[in-house]
Amino acid sequence: MCQHCKDRRSLIHDLEEGLVSANPSAQEAFKKIEEFREHVSEAGKPFAERLDLAKSHYLFGMQKEPLAVDAVKLLMSNGELGKCYSVEKGELNLSLRTGSMKRYIIRELRMKTLPGWIAIVAIPIRTIDISGNPNLSSLPLDELCSMRDSLKEMNCQNCIRLQLPPPEIAGQGGEASFMYMQSVKTDSETNKRMNLILIGNGEAGKTSVFRALSSVENKAGKIDVDKRTIGIDLDRWEPDGADGLTFDVMDFGGQEVYGKTNQYFIVRRALYLLVWNVRTTRDEMSAGGAAGSMKELRAMISTWLRTLQARVPGASVMLVATHIDIAGQSEIEDQSEEVRKCVQEELKKMSEEEDENILPLHVIREGGSFRVNCLEGEGIKELRASVCQAAKELLWWNESIPRPYLKLRHAVEVQSKNEPYLKVEQYLKMLKEAEVEEKEEKIVTSFLHDMGVLKYFGRELKAMHSREAESKYSVEDTVFIDIEWMIDVFKGVMRHDWRHLLDFFHQDPTKSKKTKKLLHLGIIDEDMFEYLWPQPNSKFWSEEKSGKSCRSAEIGFTKSHVEVEQAVALLQGCDLAHFLGAGEMVDAENEETKRELLCPGIIPSFTHQHKQAVRDSHSLCARLQCEYNFFPIGFIDRLVVLSAARHFEVDCSGSMAVMKGWGRTLVMSWREDEGKHMVIAVASTRQQIENLDKDLKRLEAFFPGVKRRSDKKGSGKEAVQVGIFSYGVKSGECACNIEGNMMNIYNAEKRCIDLTCTIYRCERQISDLTDNCLVNILCISTEFLDELEAKQGGGSFCERWNMLTTSKAVIIPVILKDYYHKHIEGPRRFNKWWPQRIQKMERYKVFHKYIKDDKVSMCMLYDSIIMKLHHGRGSFEDLLDVTSQNMLLCEDCLYQMSKSQDHSRGDEGVGTFDPSEVKRAIEDRRTGITTKQRGLDREDFIQREIMVNFIACSRGHKKLVKEMLEFNSSSSPCPSCLKQKTVPHFFSRPTCLSKLARDLAAKIECPTCGMHVDVFDVTPPQVFLSYQWGHKCSTQEMVKQVKRRIEEQTSLQCWLDVEGGINPGEDHMQKMELGVSRCEVFVVFMSDKYVKSANCRREFARACETGRYIIPVLVPVQFQPDQDSASGLESESGWKGDKRHQDWWKRISGIEQGEGAALEVEVNWRHFKSFPQTFELEAEMRGEKVLVKRGVQELVAAVQARAYRGSIVWHELKPVAWGASIARSCAEEKPEMEQRVHQEEEPESTPGGEDDFGEQDEGRYEKLNPMEELLGSGSTTLFKDRDRSKDYEISAGDGVTGDEKYALAEYQTKASSCCVVS
Repeated sequence: MCQHCKDRRSLIHDLEEGLVSANPSAQEAFKKIEEFREHVSEAGKPFAERLDLAKSHYLFGMQKEPLAVDAVKLLMSNGELGKCYSVEKGELNLSLRTGSMKRYIIRELRMKTLPGWIAIVAIPIRTIDISGNPNLSSLPLDELCSMRDSLKEMNCQNCIRLQLPPPEIAGQGGEASFMYMQSVKTDSETNKRMNLILIGNGEAGKTSVFRALSSVENKAGKIDVDKRTIGIDLDRWEPDGADGLTFDVMDFGGQEVYGKTNQYFIVRRALYLLVWNVRTTRDEMSAGGAAGSMKELRAMISTWLRTLQARVPGASVMLVATHIDIAGQSEIEDQSEEVRKCVQEELKKMSEEEDENILPLHVIREGGSFRVNCLEGEGIKELRASVCQAAKELLWWNESIPRPYLKLRHAVEVQSKNEPYLKVEQYLKMLKEAEVEEKEEKIVTSFLHDMGVLKYFGRELKAMHSREAESKYSVEDTVFIDIEWMIDVFKGVMRHDWRHLLDFFHQDPTKSKKTKKLLHLGIIDEDMFEYLWPQPNSKFWSEEKSGKSCRSAEIGFTKSHVEVEQAVALLQGCDLAHFLGAGEMVDAENEETKRELLCPGIIPSFTHQHKQAVRDSHSLCARLQCEYNFFPIGFIDRLVVLSAARHFEVDCSGSMAVMKGWGRTLVMSWREDEGKHMVIAVASTRQQIENLDKDLKRLEAFFPGVKRRSDKKGSGKEAVQVGIFSYGVKSGECACNIEGNMMNIYNAEKRCIDLTCTIYRCERQISDLTDNCLVNILCISTEFLDELEAKQGGGSFCERWNMLTTSKAVIIPVILKDYYHKHIEGPRRFNKWWPQRIQKMERYKVFHKYIKDDKVSMCMLYDSIIMKLHHGRGSFEDLLDVTSQNMLLCEDCLYQMSKSQDHSRGDEGVGTFDPSEVKRAIEDRRTGITTKQRGLDREDFIQREIMVNFIACSRGHKKLVKEMLEFNSSSSPCPSCLKQKTVPHFFSRPTCLSKLARDLAAKIECPTCGMHVDVFDVTPPQVFLSYQWGHKCSTQEMVKQVKRRIEEQTSLQCWLDVEGGINPGEDHMQKMELGVSRCEVFVVFMSDKYVKSANCRREFARACETGRYIIPVLVPVQFQPDQDSASGLESESGWKGDKRHQDWWKRISGIEQGEGAALEVEVNWRHFKSFPQTFELEAEMRGEKVLVKRGVQELVAAVQARAYRGSIVWHELKPVAWGASIARSCAEEKPEMEQRVHQEEEPESTPGGEDDFGEQDEGRYEKLNPMEELLGSGSTTLFKDRDRSKDYEISAGDGVTGDEKYALAEYQTKASSCCVVS
């Protein structure tokens, strides 16, 4: 805005303030405004409209006594209100847009209520628009309803303090709002039902709080660990003496994985209890440790407050502190004060980004916490009274709702006890029984949808027989009414533990592969649907686990049967999943082609792998960059799903998504750091960016408290999708015919992205043909041959043709009738039909014979065009050019190389595939088809046939062609490019694995950003295997077998010292630290010698220090104690203690007191308390070799399941009374480590290996009672989400999704702030 505009705006501001303070009559106010208008003649259109708005709000808002009816009528008829009243349209526009100059006035001048006397003004008003007014609090219901003969619309969207109509109705438009108001006037009753929603982290005591509140004894019994909330628990509570107040109670599970779906049940008409449990401290705890605990608590409170404000701005929140019996009064006071300060700081931050159209969060008692002890009932009475009082102060208490709406709600709730969903026909019948008028059916449905009573995602309420047939997974014909059933559906995909699925399919390679695809890529094959939700008569679901209950009950499902088709429909309706476009292209020869469902919420955020690199970044000409104040949980997942619905192919990882369709590409990445939340996208077209912007606005509507701080857009020249080249009259007619038919077919399919097509007439100069088209159609007739002869070797058409073949462009030759008969059919030249002057045409042998007005022929050509657009460059042979070196590496060879200690041969030790073998196979299939035209469809069949053939690498390993191409096509984006917010270069994953197998510290140069990036950052091993070698390397042999099984059965890589982890001559201390710090899971193979080994102790200490997830494996004893030699103690190669007891690790204190323990390396073994599940291996000696017989499969499943979770674990230790030696802390100073010497016998332990997160069962953790705390056996685990820069307390089994985006330097600074505390 220029300075002149600022000055004029300041003058108008002063004018409005003068009107408010002087409060003159309407005539006098109008006179002042007109004098100002004349004085500021150059005010311009924006300010002129603002002056009209000031007049209108002054007339309807500031006049305590109405003017004479005739006077108001005269003012409006004479146009005194300017653009605020249109006589022709009968529209009174008093709307505000607080972010613009045109529709803005100062707060004091805004109308707070519409005057009742508007009903007696004899001026026809059809529409009243009062939207966007944050000051408006009420409307004159009776007077407005009396105007129903003329008034049809009452637009009041975004009036945040208005109760009637409620925002769920106002958001549906002016017509729906006025109908609702008339229904309230005709027949309504007051609503006394509210939601009470308990939120907070896992094991905070939410369930106990509600049980105590609803108990006449004000107490709650101890809750077994197996009874913890999974997802959401539902209940109803009617407090005594509360004027009929009834609470619909929702108890949200604290695990973050459920936070993505809990968003759908956060509603406006609710009071929220934010429950946090008091932390215990001890006198000897260092100041740094106490500070870390409080930081974690503050982060948890802050996260929940932001989450609530994002979904329901202005929500009322009451904080409740539990477990006050386990801490002293001063500790409780200190923590309560910290929570209060945190709340105040968070509210201050929200106010700094104040938006007048967003209600500020309402925190009761200004952040002060109610303190309760649920076991003894302390503080419960006070809390109950405050809860009831706060509920009655909500805007929605005693709200008037049409009686048919409430009648329908009751009918839905009754029916939900019998069936989880209704078909539209059943629901329409229910609407009639509830006496809902037909014109209000959609209004009431949307109202109950937003209230959380039901969910309907269809576009229109029509019976199936009146619509075209829908997909079996369609949302159009289903109304979901059972909340418990919906929660079970969400549990099926946003699951806490996937180990059951991994265990079940460990001997089924096909299903096992699909399970891995589900966990690591978020892609669910249609074959897997029946294993996501309980099914009747299913062996998988009926199988008993641990002799206690069936698998369904153990996972936490409440329903015995979840219908697959409706479950998938619900996921799609909630924007949690979308069928990939590849599934729509059904093979005509295989009608049972299974589709794949993309569910981004499953994808672990540390996943870097992509199926293919972005090779067309030069054509990405449009850009969008948006900054937000906050990304609520699930925001990005839903954005990916919405964008995926507009594309054909989606390739996701934890930090970016690549989407392609019809020759267009969208690359979208997101970042959350330094207080900034960024979405960055580049695309092939402006339309894609506009669509993405629409998707963002849709999410902003779902999360009204999320504010877009800024956005930047840019665009350049877009590439043409289809170019049609012609020469001559016949060829030109053919080109026009192809263009018209192609566009008609494409438009009839109603694609989400426009198709661009251009005809190039090559009679013009070649300089006019500079566009790079994605698909090039050559209309070939004999006319261009005349040009060749005339120019003796030249010609524009011929030049263009050679340009395309030389650049390996996508070409579809279309042969006209005259050329076909003369130059192909006559001389029988089906395999080499092109002129000699055309070069490199061997790859484009297949042509399309043009037949005018033949629909079958045109459809075949159209399908080929679309297929070529989907494949990018298009040619099947181009799929073999999948690396910059044009080398196809063997996956099996890379695996063997990673195991070998001899890397002297470099890449020579990796087998390669010969692309010419595939090409020869294609030619062999083509043999014998030379006497007739080979259609494009026949060519596709040949290519599909080749993909399922085996091909051998140069070292003899056999692979399917399809698998070989998929592996060599996989790539990983450059992390440095992502940080610089540019389209990243994609490194070949096989090349990275080859480098990583030789040197974990290897670097690779990025040609895009010019940085030398650690290969470890691009393709990091996720699993660290830590062990002591054992007598005669017995333990090492076991660990090698475990490593092999993990890598064979999962997509994970393992770090092992003797198999690439540490190479001869390298600094093994540095390599160990690098491996531990970047792994996801730390698998520790516990033996007595492990406890004594200095190197092993350093590894374990570093794992605790950096917050790794730990999976303990107890090594079996292979050498009997009575046969130990005097110096060897061979039996200590295994774990000699009790393996079944929960406190198995307490035996370590005795081992450390023995001879040979390296106590100079301090370790606090009590971290094992946070990871109580142990794994046991069963092995036997066969000569000098050790063979693992049992236990590996369970360990592999645990590692992979945890890899899905991906988290950082912050360990906080509590008092321990059983031995001072165990209370030693990990040393922050890294002692120098002696150079490792490989020995034949009794070698020192080595650095362990990297791990993937093994998921932990929910029912393993039990909140310690006060007596246990005093005895010192309690511990908690602190989790930190690096991706969202927040930390909070949660049990080790809960886990939170993390991200591998931090470099080593960043991790070092983080680790120093949260070390292990003694």
